[in-house]
Amino acid sequence: MEPIQDIALHDRIHELLETGQPATLHDLLVEAESFDLADAFFDFAPEEQYQLLGVMGGEAAAELLPMLHEPMLAALLEQIPQEHLRDLIEWMEPDDAAHVISCLEPGRAQALLGVLEPEVRKDLVNLLSYREESAGRIMDPDVVRVRMDHTVQEALESIRRYVQRVELDEFYTVYVVNGGGVLVGSVPNWKMLLAQPRHLSAAGDRRAH
Repeated sequence: MEPIQDIALHDRIHELLETGQPATLHDLLVEAESFDLADAFFDFAPEEQYQLLGVMGGEAAAELLPMLHEPMLAALLEQIPQEHLRDLIEWMEPDDAAHVISCLEPGRAQALLGVLEPEVRKDLVNLLSYREESAGRIMDPDVVRVRMDHTVQEALESIRRYVQRVELDEFYTVYVVNGGGVLVGSVPNWKMLLAQPRHLSAAGDRRAH
């Protein structure tokens, strides 16, 4: 059973899309926690996801994109015109932009780099040259993330949904992120399973590695 807050978020988004209330939908999308919104995006087709990005606006959309699961992000990127994607990339922090570009088809990625501002392009080319070996690649599809302010019970429900969605066969570490998706620590999977249903911060080591 999904946590009530996640069900309420994606159901509310569906409702506002169907009833045509862009102002209310915008407020909901930009005020939602990025982690919860990324989770809710699983329930929409790429075309709807792109529609939601348009309602959110540039800065909020640029913050959300790097948090999406890679196969879903790749499908969504196919919906975004090059000019719009260029604007979104230039809103992002360089490491987030490099992650998004790495999900593009190589020819399109090269074309996108060619239309970016020279300083932005220089930074991204440098990052992309070693990004695959980066130790901080938390957005890898084999990485399981949970919110630091969730209880253990809520975290386990989130993990179950994620593992089923991406068909993940095994994992050993659960990464703990704040509401903005920033890594704050990690918990071994065995410790998560044995923990009492209390706040995640009590379940294990929260220091970032």
